[in-house]
Amino acid sequence: EKGWWVVCQDHLGSKEACVREMKRALDRGKSVVIDRCNHTKQQRKVWITEAVRSTSHARVYALCLNVDVDECRKRVAERENHPTLNAEEEQKFNVVEKFLSEADEVRNKEGFLKIYRTGGKEYKGGEDEIIQRILRETSFFSSSPGGKLRVGAQPFSPSQAKQGAAATSEIEGLVPKGSQLDSSKHVILLFDLNGTLINKTDKRKKNKGIKVRPGVNALIQLHRRGFVLGVYSSSTLKTCVKAINRLMEELGWEDSDPEEENEKKEEKVLFQHVLHREFCQLMPNIAGSAWDTVKPLGQYLSDINKCILFDDDEYKVLEKEKHHHVLVPAWAGNEDDDIITQLVDSTLKHISTSEDEDVRLAAAKISLDLLEHEEMKKGSQQQAIAGGGGTDSPDATGLANLSLQTT
Repeated sequence: EKGWWVVCQDHLGSKEACVREMKRALDRGKSVVIDRCNHTKQQRKVWITEAVRSTSHARVYALCLNVDVDECRKRVAERENHPTLNAEEEQKFNVVEKFLSEADEVRNKEGFLKIYRTGGKEYKGGEDEIIQRILRETSFFSSSPGGKLRVGAQPFSPSQAKQGAAATSEIEGLVPKGSQLDSSKHVILLFDLNGTLINKTDKRKKNKGIKVRPGVNALIQLHRRGFVLGVYSSSTLKTCVKAINRLMEELGWEDSDPEEENEKKEEKVLFQHVLHREFCQLMPNIAGSAWDTVKPLGQYLSDINKCILFDDDEYKVLEKEKHHHVLVPAWAGNEDDDIITQLVDSTLKHISTSEDEDVRLAAAKISLDLLEHEEMKKGSQQQAIAGGGGTDSPDATGLANLSLQTT
């Protein structure tokens, strides 16, 4: 009824048969449920790997049924004529206890976009609520080639992001109408998080928390000049909300007065749009990992020529959209970093108004400004401007050869 293809080893008899059935379903554009224990990381890897091999736009989720061990034994004892495990076999081999001792905790880094868990406080409505949530959230993308939107799913505007991570589960449930961000009136500037606005994931683990890059206050200038700011991150929605909360704290905007006028409240929403991991496209091994993703822009914008993505990874942008990317030097965690300030100054220098019709040439110039600034800081100014020209010279910057076509 919902377009899902259930692959159950109890019925098919072997893992190999299940793999063949899953491939057949994916080839037909179906979403697939693997009905199997999958209690170890190694077992789960089989399905994730095969999904990625079968379709480049696969999105893999996990549903963890957290059931008490005694309840599991009770259910096995009540089984009659079960094809794989009955009460007699459980009593003889203690299979439930064996599974428990072998079980590995399910982690996102295995390749799961999201993990749903029963038995917790998040889903108070029980199994019916969690199933409805899964159907709603996994319907964002179709399984047809190209990964087009199946329903009108637009990235949400996180006006509630200041409320804290506790609000994440409520925010996640929102599916606003419309399938594109309206960039017809104002230029949209999208910012990556890890390495661009906050410390990278490995640095966060080492420092035990999110650190905000120096100079983020300068982004307010862009906001007040009419630019629409947003976040585009390959992190999960929950991580994005945590990062935004931390950024708002740095700006002193975390405590919003409920009595404030609506105009003042809107002024304090710096990032009006958030595109998280589910709006990324899986691109295996583009940077050495099977779970690498890129950030397609065109399918989420009404006019891509009025959008720039600021990201510290060049591979995150599709080749055909590279002129919409500003390569931001990654933040190493040093407190004397001034890249964000330079980024804002360069943006205001090269984009005359937030209503500019085409910002692609400006994006190239901003990238060059940041590169030259970084090299100058490293004592390589002569090498950066070798050839004699200044930063405004097309020959010195290489912009003379930049060919832009209206799309």
